[in-house]
Amino acid sequence: MVKQWSAILSIFAGISFIMIASIMLIVAPEYLQFIYGVFGVGILSLLIFIIILRREMKSFIQSNFFKQLVNSFLTIFLVGCIFSLLNFIVYKKDYTLDFTKNKIHTLSQQSLEALKLIEPGEKIIFRLFSKRDEWGRYRELLKLYKARKRDEIDLRFVDVETEPALTELYKIKESGTLVVEYKKTKFSTFAKDELAVTNILLKILNPKKTTLYYTVGHNEISFMDKNLLGANYLREKILSSNYLLKPLELQNGVPKDCNGIIIMNPQIEFLEQEIKNLKSYLAKGGALVFLISPQFNGLLIDNFLTFIRELGVTFNNALILDRLASKQGSQPSIPVVQSYNLEHPVTKKMENRTLFPVSGFFSFNENKKFSWDILIKSTPFPASWGEVNFDEVKEGKANFNEQTDYKGPLNIMVAGANEDSRVIGISSSQFIANQFQGQTPNFNLFLNALNWVVKDEALISLDRPKLSGEIVYISDIQASLVFYFSVLFFPFVFFIAGIFVYRRKLRL
Repeated sequence: MVKQWSAILSIFAGISFIMIASIMLIVAPEYLQFIYGVFGVGILSLLIFIIILRREMKSFIQSNFFKQLVNSFLTIFLVGCIFSLLNFIVYKKDYTLDFTKNKIHTLSQQSLEALKLIEPGEKIIFRLFSKRDEWGRYRELLKLYKARKRDEIDLRFVDVETEPALTELYKIKESGTLVVEYKKTKFSTFAKDELAVTNILLKILNPKKTTLYYTVGHNEISFMDKNLLGANYLREKILSSNYLLKPLELQNGVPKDCNGIIIMNPQIEFLEQEIKNLKSYLAKGGALVFLISPQFNGLLIDNFLTFIRELGVTFNNALILDRLASKQGSQPSIPVVQSYNLEHPVTKKMENRTLFPVSGFFSFNENKKFSWDILIKSTPFPASWGEVNFDEVKEGKANFNEQTDYKGPLNIMVAGANEDSRVIGISSSQFIANQFQGQTPNFNLFLNALNWVVKDEALISLDRPKLSGEIVYISDIQASLVFYFSVLFFPFVFFIAGIFVYRRKLRL
């Protein structure tokens, strides 16, 4: 009896220690000496089992049952080899069958058409910057493109933690950034889904560049300023999105190659000739994005404010204060937005929160030159309101005044359009300042606005039904554990259980 229990304990311990060592080798390979020790104890336990039951094992090996068992194992092994060979061939050639209802593992027709734009003989590099344990969630998506253009697409993965020099060289700010390089040009995007990757492909493969002009001469925020309140980081994001960016002296007229104008919080009045040129440009189908922030000493741009009122929108020189912002790690003067107009192309894909520091608000008037939509607004009153008493704000004593202040929700971002022209107004200029470069959704929102006003929206959506849920991504370690448990551990357990049941039946 003691001998039998000793044999059972030794084989159980041996198998357990070997399994533990195998799992640790996958999960924590840095503890190599400990793993070798556990594996050695497992082998030693199996040797003890063999020594204890050496006579029984000798008889078992000489039995007909063992011979049949070996033949069965050989048959299973050969069949497994055949399937492994087929699996290897399919893996190397990337043959896949997509049985999902919405074909989430198959590129859409728009993506396939975009890949056709790659010129014969040209190479395109997909360089994905992320943490190593996140590679799996991006690899499967990018491999779909690689499978279609195996010779043209060079797929590379960069670990942002172990290769900081290369990460810094490409100015990567966010894990999951995809840099696409083609014909000595490169553009970047966050590789969150097929839509993002295909959009950046369309931009880099399209030889035509969109030219944007920004007004100068009115003490606007400078695109060349690298200080906290400057817009140098925004400039880099715009240029990396395949746009050209040039300064514009509006009194000299608008150049013919202008696809859109950006006005960044002007502090000095516009001349009448400048306003006239701006009106003429919009009348011919122009595009305009303007940013205005509230000024504690009053606005000095009456001509420009009159101009936008004629378009149908009025800027109110009041500061939005939001009590709920402090509960989200912000300040009352920096409203946090997590709700967007999901019907408009600019904001329909927005999911993450955006910040709008020192924000005023817009209201609409009866002018019908443009049809206006509210893209973003503050939280409802009493959470937010528009404060007009800036002295109270400076003293930190601001409270809602029923007689003078404005109740929320207040319009922070608006979009207007007619048959020919498009305009977007944003009541905060600091939300795209250098100090918020870690707030990626802010800059994505601004780029969405640019894409829309210049009618360079690329793909609004893909030609497949929207998923009712989200795809679950697992890391390489998790995938390895699933493999070893499903392919090795559980089959082995059932095999041992089968032998145990079989031997018990023989005794009966």
